[in-house]
Amino acid sequence: MPANDITPSPEVVTLRSATLDYTRILNLQSAEMDNSIRHADLKAQLILGVDAILLATIEIFPFDSIDPLFSNGASIISRLIVLLELIVVMGLAISLVTALLTILPRFNPAKSVTNLFFFGDITRMSQAEYISTYMDTPEDDIKIAILAQIHAKSFIVTKKFWRVRYSLLALLIAVMAWALVAVFSLMTG
Repeated sequence: MPANDITPSPEVVTLRSATLDYTRILNLQSAEMDNSIRHADLKAQLILGVDAILLATIEIFPFDSIDPLFSNGASIISRLIVLLELIVVMGLAISLVTALLTILPRFNPAKSVTNLFFFGDITRMSQAEYISTYMDTPEDDIKIAILAQIHAKSFIVTKKFWRVRYSLLALLIAVMAWALVAVFSLMTG
């Protein structure tokens, strides 16, 4: 039987005749962006917790000198331990900074068009002015404002997840270097 002779299922017929509820779609998209922002913030907070634990454990490192790194008389293991300790500190510093930047709220009101759904623009108006502006705005302009806010939030989500990724990678490098310091320190007794 040819493919074009297949009768569509009732579900397909129903979907084809359904109308889109743009208000619901825009609301779902906006909620998804908000949830993604919270998700990235939560990941960054968890990374900060692990950073703090690792930071507490490096107090045993003998940071009194990096001389073994440059000394002709130092063993290769001593040099390696100092180098790995420096990698741990740098990895932790990068992880801490990028995780903090992830959760640090930023406020960049550098746009010229007022968006009725951006909290910074809302607070620049009085309550009466905001209500009046909102009520006088045509429906298509409201949809455009919602879409502009969703678009802006997607940039925030993208930045946050890139920072979480960098923070986590730096933390993993620090943890691996820390483990090697522990192993080499045990070897040298």
